[in-house]
Amino acid sequence: MNGLTAVILQARMGSTRLHGKANLKIGSKTLLEWCVSRIKKSKRADKIIVATSNKKENDIIERKCSALGVACFRGDEENVLGRFLECALQYGVKTIARVCADQPFIQPEVIDRAIDEFHRYKPDILNTRFKPVLPIGVDVEVFDVSLLKEIYEKATRSEHLEHVTKYVYDNQERYTIRNITPYPDLYRPEIKLTVDDADDLEFCRTIVKRLGEKNVNIKRIIKLLENHPEIYYNKRDISGKRVVFVVTGGSEYGVGHLVNSLGIASHIKRITGVEVIFLVESDETNVVIERIKRKFETRIIPAVVSPYVELMEIKRLHPQFLIIDKDSRTYDANRINNLARFYPTVMFDMVGGMGYRCDMIINRNPDPSTHDYGNTRAIIYSGLKYTTIPKCEVRKRPISKISRILVSFGGEDPSHLTEAVVSLLKGLPIQTDVILFNEERRNKLKPKLSSKINLLGPMEDLPKRIRDYDLLICSGGRTLFEACSAGVPRIAIPQNQYEDRQIRYLEGLGACLRVSGKEITQLPRIFAKLSPNRLKQMVRVGKSLVDDKGTERVVQRLVFLMINRI
Repeated sequence: MNGLTAVILQARMGSTRLHGKANLKIGSKTLLEWCVSRIKKSKRADKIIVATSNKKENDIIERKCSALGVACFRGDEENVLGRFLECALQYGVKTIARVCADQPFIQPEVIDRAIDEFHRYKPDILNTRFKPVLPIGVDVEVFDVSLLKEIYEKATRSEHLEHVTKYVYDNQERYTIRNITPYPDLYRPEIKLTVDDADDLEFCRTIVKRLGEKNVNIKRIIKLLENHPEIYYNKRDISGKRVVFVVTGGSEYGVGHLVNSLGIASHIKRITGVEVIFLVESDETNVVIERIKRKFETRIIPAVVSPYVELMEIKRLHPQFLIIDKDSRTYDANRINNLARFYPTVMFDMVGGMGYRCDMIINRNPDPSTHDYGNTRAIIYSGLKYTTIPKCEVRKRPISKISRILVSFGGEDPSHLTEAVVSLLKGLPIQTDVILFNEERRNKLKPKLSSKINLLGPMEDLPKRIRDYDLLICSGGRTLFEACSAGVPRIAIPQNQYEDRQIRYLEGLGACLRVSGKEITQLPRIFAKLSPNRLKQMVRVGKSLVDDKGTERVVQRLVFLMINRI
């Protein structure tokens, strides 16, 4: 590592939203003192320089730097790029770690990792936000002074002089930009810890008060907010703001997206007081849509519409935040990105893919091969931790033999698997309950059943009753995961290729038994081979994979993002 490496801390008193913030106190220290004291713990920085402007109001920053024992450079107020270049040249700095002085909880270990990785991989610039992997406010950019010289010569637009590295990001094809290696235990990019206004200042004061000044670090802050999300919820009032859910649901796509969004919307409404509107894309109504209509304002449009028509329908609702929960056959990256141009957008997804530019993606698919979204800058939460199911009653007694079965293919059963499975079960001496929403289909099926088979309509209390069964026969939707959480073994029959990938992965873990559509006729034989040990394994693995806190996790992340973006 050759040449001087310095952290240059960008600071000024003239903030428009919070004037004089560098000198405002959080606990016993000013914002500037918090930043400097934490940067001083860096093991890779040879020098700390505070770069402020030559305006008289910043005299206090220079005096404070002298008291703190760090260098202070003063330059042009508006030409921040020039200020940084002159600062680096005056002090003989080769490598610059740029930090903004609105980050009281900047982590010295992050600064050190960024500097190390910059020297190891030698990009033009390395940062923490090109692909967000850390809370906002733990941010650093590392680059050589030679890059500043180059872009200073090329920059002609005012915004490229006002922002030190904006020219690089506006001309990405010319430069190598690398993201810092993520810290898995610090991955909460929707948490904002910068001080931009009075609400942020009070929020940071609350954190310091709760943790104590000596105990503040990012891991502890994340744990505090996970255990007490109301601290963040109270950061800013967003009641009355408008959130629109765009959801598919019906005989072709099932009701899983509708049920998922209804649960999430109910939690968000209760926590924040936002106005929730549903835009449902369906060619007919059903029991879940009627449930949504009783609770929220709802507009229904055809299941298949063009991207333009969908956008126009959304614009009529005047949303301030969008949540997209649609069948994967009804969208692609272009469609989602077009919406994200106009609104902060969160997408629920199950398949992965490239090119998404929304704000957040939530993917509950357990299969890691579906979690790849390329170089997207979206915040991504993936895996079974984010399965949004209600709290399920857990089965207590062990299963020695199968005496009671539940059959449920999401209620709507768009693939008509119910009829095929029931025809095979009617010869078995096993009590079987079958959930099927469509009354016409139930009436057609009823005359063909044995006395052991009971046809049921919608069961709102299924999470409480599922524990009473010894086996669930289902597809790859919510009921599969409810059974995992409740400790009920599962036979899963995929309804499409996306469910098939998910079910295959779960079977590989021992969480369920996969039966393909072609193998349905073998169900009686498969029952006979389900040993007590295999049933116990499915119970044990399923409960280890799925808990009932997924909705809480998802809602917390959504609300934190809303508070930042609305």
